[in-house]
Parts: sequence; C-alpha cells; structure tokens
Amino acid sequence: MAASDNNAAGAQIQMTLVALVLAAATVVSIAYIVIAKPDYLRHTRFGVPFYSSKVINPVTQRPLDLNALADYYVQGKTKGGQTQ
Repeated sequence: MAASDNNAAGAQIQMTLVALVLAAATVVSIAYIVIAKPDYLRHTRFGVPFYSSKVINPVTQRPLDLNALADYYVQGKTKGGQTQ
C-alpha cells in the first residue's frame, strides 16, 4: 500500500512540474510578443501594414484595400492564366 501511495505522489509531482513548465513557457512567449513586437506581426506577407488606409483605384476612383493592391502586383496579374 505504501508503494502505491509513493507512486501516486511521484506522479502528482511530475504533473505539477509539467504544468509549471508549460505555464512558464506560455508566459514567456506572450511576454516576448508584447515586449519585442516582432516585425512579422506588424505586416502582411506582402509587406503591407495591417492597419493601413485604403488607396484610390486610378481607373474606377473607388477605395481599394491596400492588401488587394499588393496581392494584385505580387501574384494577381496572372491568376487563372489571364493577364489583366
């Protein structure tokens, strides 16, 4: 009976240590994102800032999302095999 209680106590300590390590890793990761503010979190893959204003489409004179404009120039010109 005593060996069984010893194993249960050891398992409890192991689970507590695992939970503490994971909690510490979570806190450190969130602190890194908040404090360091890496560049990859501020821009899209096309280099456009997440919070940018709309631009004027020179042809239609309507507002155009800057991400759509960047997408057009990076890869959208040949979508579907058609050139625009």
